[in-house]
Amino acid sequence: KIVIIFCLISCIIIPAAISQNNKIDSLQNELKKVTADTSKVNLLNALALQFLYKDAAKASQYASEALELSEKINYKKGISEALFQSGNIADAQGETKKALEFFNQSMKLFEELSQEIKIADNLINIASIYLNQGDYEIAINYFLKSAVLAEKLADKKRMRWSYNNLGAS
Repeated sequence: KIVIIFCLISCIIIPAAISQNNKIDSLQNELKKVTADTSKVNLLNALALQFLYKDAAKASQYASEALELSEKINYKKGISEALFQSGNIADAQGETKKALEFFNQSMKLFEELSQEIKIADNLINIASIYLNQGDYEIAINYFLKSAVLAEKLADKKRMRWSYNNLGAS
């Protein structure tokens, strides 16, 4: 039985890992082809996300490059996404104060750009930090804001995240 379970688990985990590596390889190959424009920023931010739990140093490097280039070419969406990824990286490393700063900066820019899905993502991430710190009242406030926004957008995935976390709060 143990051998069968091991084989089943291997059949699930190994293809997922290979798929993720293929995505990273594909993004890195594409990055070599683009010039210093919004496409490069988007690829850098995508790579930061892919490396988030694999290699925090690489994720941080890609997010920093995306932020620097976005600022250079005045690409607000790229700046806000790089700040968002930097918040995810800081949060994953347990640097919650820094993560909150990044998420709040990111959310402000996404509000200026009327990127409501990304605003909802920031609200959920901020709420999760407060939930993990035991600041339930603040967490509930942010989860409620994200739930209202997700309902407005008819975004079932974010509604589910918000309401599930409200239940945990």
